Amino acid sequence: MNSINNVEVYQLANLSHFQNNYKIKIWLKYLTKDGTQPCESQEVEVILDRNKAQWLIDRINNIEQKPDCGS
Repeated sequence: MNSINNVEVYQLANLSHFQNNYKIKIWLKYLTKDGTQPCESQEVEVILDRNKAQWLIDRINNIEQKPDCGS
């Protein structure tokens, strides 16, 4: 297993929105110690907690992993 040096969010897309709920797609790039850069996309549903004034992750779906960002 590779050790990860850094994780980079390299793209975001708003998929849907209803009141205080959003569904977004996030693309992540993992920068590993051995120089590989596997990528992952996932759909994340978030809800605004008005009492704490912060966004909470409600659900993560449709995770897709690739060996690199170019494929």
